[in-house]
Amino acid sequence: MEAQPGNSSMHVHEIGSGTPVLLLHGAPSPASDLLPLARRLATRHRVLIPDLPGYGASPALEDFSYPRVGRALAELLVARGASQLHAIVGFSGGAYRALHLVLRCGIRADSIVGLGTIATVDDASREAFRTFAAMIEADPSAPGSPALRTAMAERMLSATWRSNHPADGERVAGWLQLMTPSHFAAELRATAELPDLRAELPSLSSRLFLRVGEHDVATPPTASQEIARLVAVARLDVVSGCGHALLIEDAEATIAAVITAVG
Repeated sequence: MEAQPGNSSMHVHEIGSGTPVLLLHGAPSPASDLLPLARRLATRHRVLIPDLPGYGASPALEDFSYPRVGRALAELLVARGASQLHAIVGFSGGAYRALHLVLRCGIRADSIVGLGTIATVDDASREAFRTFAAMIEADPSAPGSPALRTAMAERMLSATWRSNHPADGERVAGWLQLMTPSHFAAELRATAELPDLRAELPSLSSRLFLRVGEHDVATPPTASQEIARLVAVARLDVVSGCGHALLIEDAEATIAAVITAVG
């Protein structure tokens, strides 16, 4: 079913009943990619999948910063009576948002599951996000260019998977055009200013399960390893041979692992 809007303008897909579980898509990626996982979780849980601001049916915010979007997500959860979550499951930027919600936005979660997770970005990455944003601001057609589409596929998928599944390369390249160019540029600039959560990770009381591809270039395994070392109760799985988009390259095994972790 589609739940009613509540106090937040974010559109939310809601299915199932029971203890609440929040699923957060990446930046960029579509919320619809989380639906196969959501349907499995919905046999035991109330599953909420928001379209983040500027994606799908959700309007953009004037401020795309991670703290502002975090507050909007927290307001949404409070409005829906879900500020105490059984679990948060996030992919990529959504995994960062899961940590941010609990550490800085007052949301409680028994468990956090991160698929390709970071707690910060390095200076080189921050500058790359700013450069990419400037490119789109100068040429709004840039996200559709062959060069950037190829770069996106290389960032999301392992070389072997791209070679054997060219349609999936086209699929993830299309994620570059999920938002309007101006909103995408704003989100990239917000990512360049991503708050560093590492100092707060030792205080995380949620159980943490991290899963990352061996060949993930977007959120390398070393980032998950650092997070796991800093959190009291953490488990890390590195998936052999896979890139960033585990729900494409390793769908069945990753869904099964998430269901086990969520409980």
